[in-house]
Amino acid sequence: MKPVKLMKKNRPGFSAFLFPLFFSAFFAAAAGTAASLELRLEGGAGNVSFDPGQDHPVGGGRFTPRTYPLAFAGLSGAFNGMISWKAAWERDPVLRNRVTAGLALDFSFVQVEAGMILSPFNTAEKILSPGAAGGLTFEWPGVVFGTVRGSSTLGSSLSFPGDHIQETGEIILGFWVPNVVCSFSFSSAVFSRRFGDFIITRDERTRYQFSADVYAKNVPYTILVNMGYQSLKRSYTPAGFASGFTDTEADELKSVYLGAEGTWRIITDLRILAGVEMPVYSWGKIPMLAPRLNTVLFTVRAGVIWTLPGSR
Repeated sequence: MKPVKLMKKNRPGFSAFLFPLFFSAFFAAAAGTAASLELRLEGGAGNVSFDPGQDHPVGGGRFTPRTYPLAFAGLSGAFNGMISWKAAWERDPVLRNRVTAGLALDFSFVQVEAGMILSPFNTAEKILSPGAAGGLTFEWPGVVFGTVRGSSTLGSSLSFPGDHIQETGEIILGFWVPNVVCSFSFSSAVFSRRFGDFIITRDERTRYQFSADVYAKNVPYTILVNMGYQSLKRSYTPAGFASGFTDTEADELKSVYLGAEGTWRIITDLRILAGVEMPVYSWGKIPMLAPRLNTVLFTVRAGVIWTLPGSR
C-alpha cells in the first residue's frame, strides 16, 4: 500500500489580517472628520439558488429552489470634499459571505475606487481569503455616466478541499431624464470551490439589466424598477482537469425577471426600504429541466438607511 501524502492546507497569512486592521484604523480616524456618515442595514431571503452543499449535477431532473438568507450591513462616509470611503459585509447565495472596504477619489468628472475584499467563513477548511477590488466612473453630472468595477480573490489555486475564489465584475451605462435616472448594466458574480478531493464547483450568476430610479424633489419616497435577464449556472469539473475546465457538467437556470424597490424617508435622518424581485419566466438548459409550473421563485429584502446625527 502506498503511503498517503497529506496536502498542506493554505492558511491566512499575516497580510490577510493586516488588511482589515489597517482599514479599521483608517475608517475610525476618518469617521471623526467625516462630512457625512451613513449606515445601511438589510435582511431578506430568496430561493433562486442552487444547494451549496450539492456535489453532483441535477442532470435530467428539475431545478429545485433553495431558500437562502440574505443580509447586508454597510457604513459609508465622505470627508475633505473629494474623498469617500465605505465598508460592508454581505451574504449572497452565489458569493456567500463577503467583506469589502475601499476608498474613492472624486475628481468632478472622474471617480477612482480602490479597496480590498475578504471571504470569511465560506468553507470549514479555509476561514479567510483576501482579495482586491477597483473601479472607475466617468460622469457628466445631470447628463450621462459610466462605471466599470471588479474584484477578485488573490493567490488561490484551488489546490486543496475548501479552497475558493470570489470574483465580481460590473459595467454600467446610465443617463438622466427629468426625475428619473436610467441605466443599463451587465454584472457577473462567481464563486469557485474545490469540493472534496475530486470535484471543483463553480457558481456563476450573470445579469443584463435595465433600471429606472424615479424620484421627485421634496417627495419623501423613491421607486426603483428593474427588469432584465439572468443566468444562474453551477458547473462541476473533475479536479484533475480543473485548469482547463474540460469534461464539465453543468446545471443552468435562465430567467426573465422584474423587480421593484421603494424607499421612504420617515424622519430627516432615517429611511426605510423594501424590495421584491421575481422571475416572470424561467427555463432550464438541457439536460436540467425548469422548476414546476406552480413553483414561486422570489427574492425579497427590507432594511433601513440611517444618516448618523451630526454628520449631515
